[in-house]
Amino acid sequence: MKKTYEFSAKLWKDPKANWYFVSLTNKLTNEIKNNHAPRINKYGFVKVQARTGNTKWDSTLFPAKSGNYVLAIKSSVRIKEKIRDGDNLGIKIEVT
Repeated sequence: MKKTYEFSAKLWKDPKANWYFVSLTNKLTNEIKNNHAPRINKYGFVKVQARTGNTKWDSTLFPAKSGNYVLAIKSSVRIKEKIRDGDNLGIKIEVT
């Protein structure tokens, strides 16, 4: 079942590493878990194709300590789309 999910989220930097993320809401996390259980690996990771602006990339959702999924925003995407820490992003993801 292919389904595209769209959401907006604020970009944030992990204070312990040089990684940037957006967090999915509890509602969206639960919807993905419920609709795509067979595609979730034993660690809770979900492979997705993500898009912001005109840039697409393959990535993985993974559970944060809060239980909600987070999506890493790669450096190449941030540079191409001129995204900075704290920016509000429009994101589309498709579970693959």
